[in-house]
Amino acid sequence: MDLDSRKSEARSELKRMDIEVEEVLSRALITISELKTQVEESRWEKMKAAVAALAVLSMVIIISMEVYVVGPSRAAKKRAEQAPLPPPTQVPPPPTNGDPQAPWSPTQ
Repeated sequence: MDLDSRKSEARSELKRMDIEVEEVLSRALITISELKTQVEESRWEKMKAAVAALAVLSMVIIISMEVYVVGPSRAAKKRAEQAPLPPPTQVPPPPTNGDPQAPWSPTQ
């Protein structure tokens, strides 16, 4: 009889320890899943912020390029007003000295 009671006490002790281990594991899993959820939320918030920053940056670049392309610079306006280009001059061909085989010969 004493042996049977000891066996049942050992079994109940093992069951109690199993239940405690399962509770600890359950709490750990819940904590880990909550942390995973928080990390995922943070990742999405950072992604949204990055996309918004890239959108703003691209808009600023596009607008600045449009503004830059539309109006000529002040230096270009000054150059156009100050000195007009000289008329083109014609350069005579070099002398051939009567050689008909010269590549610049006027007979070809």
